[in-house]
Amino acid sequence: MLGRFFSRPWFFRVWCIQEAALARTQLVLCGGHEVEWDKLHLTVEWIEEYQELGLDLPRHFKEIDIRGAISMYRVNRNWADPNKTPLLEYLNHFRHSLATDPRDRVYAIRSLKKGEEKPLADFDYGKSVCEVYTDVARVATQDSKNLSALSFVSHESTYCTKTAFPSWIPRWDRSLSVQMLWSSQKPWSASANRKLEEFVPESLGAVSVRGVWFDSVESTTDIFSDLNEFESNISAQNILLQLWNECPGVLPSHPHPRTAITTLAKALIADDHWEGSSNCSITKCDKIYNGFLALINRILDDRGLRSETVDPGGYLALSDGDWGRFQTRCASVCRNRRIFRTKRGCYGLGPACMQVGDIAVVLFGGTIPYILRSMPTGYAFLGEAYVDGIMHGELFDGLSDIQKHEERFYLR
Repeated sequence: MLGRFFSRPWFFRVWCIQEAALARTQLVLCGGHEVEWDKLHLTVEWIEEYQELGLDLPRHFKEIDIRGAISMYRVNRNWADPNKTPLLEYLNHFRHSLATDPRDRVYAIRSLKKGEEKPLADFDYGKSVCEVYTDVARVATQDSKNLSALSFVSHESTYCTKTAFPSWIPRWDRSLSVQMLWSSQKPWSASANRKLEEFVPESLGAVSVRGVWFDSVESTTDIFSDLNEFESNISAQNILLQLWNECPGVLPSHPHPRTAITTLAKALIADDHWEGSSNCSITKCDKIYNGFLALINRILDDRGLRSETVDPGGYLALSDGDWGRFQTRCASVCRNRRIFRTKRGCYGLGPACMQVGDIAVVLFGGTIPYILRSMPTGYAFLGEAYVDGIMHGELFDGLSDIQKHEERFYLR
């Protein structure tokens, strides 16, 4: 019964969001039954907690889809004042919502805002879906004066650059299949706080952005699938073992093996900002390094294998690594992404649609690097990336050299 109740369209229709967001008090009516909204939410929280913990629940409880109910409650409680929440965050939060007309995914959410983005104030169903979504990206970027809107782009692994939509436009009619790397809470500044210049898309959707070319992609792994089922995910384990065996740091001739291995480990978790240990001799990098080694060691032990290069267990130092924490973080950021290596030997984490020959760039106004693909008339934007060693503006340490490599990228 609960499954049928929470699967009702009201919890998923985009135009119903206003009822949850703007109502001062709520009473849920279903047939001849009624229940207070807050009491219903207690039920949702209980189901969510037990599902996340993976406890031994009856099958019908495990299969209840409560995503819609959770979204409705959070928009009412956490976003009580719609004008305090950026439009893009609203749109992203309700990407799973249903709408007959794809333009309503913008217009229904936009109606909660009170005139912040004036160019979007009027609903214009004479515009195409592409034009409406382009307007959103343009206005959000001009308003924020940064490129955070690009982080909401999520292409499929089979993405073809010959589409009606410009590659840099977030598709609000498609679910975001990855965890975003960008966050306003993260202290990254790949562009060293260089400001975004004018951002004015052309009539066909192309837009020009200044930035710096970093390096081209020399190799990529397969796409990481869901690592939450890690014990049975042989594909993900094989990718990690391949990365371990091919890492230059495991070669006896490498002058700085620990640094090379840590660089790979940081790419696998997008440099999660782990706190150091109470033992002052154990740094954040120590914990990331040991966590990765412990995970590789566990995979080898569980499968009765030996490392093709060196024994990771013999590399563990200072303390046993927390393989569980490393695996959990790796599962969240690597899902539907690829690890790549550039021609300079730098490791990174990028979108599923990337391939050998693509390039990593830093665009002015962006806090993280991006992956682009060269086209005859410009570049296709593929997605955001983590590249160890350039996340904090290191590219601009040699300013005079970098100035020689600044260029204008035409995103199409």
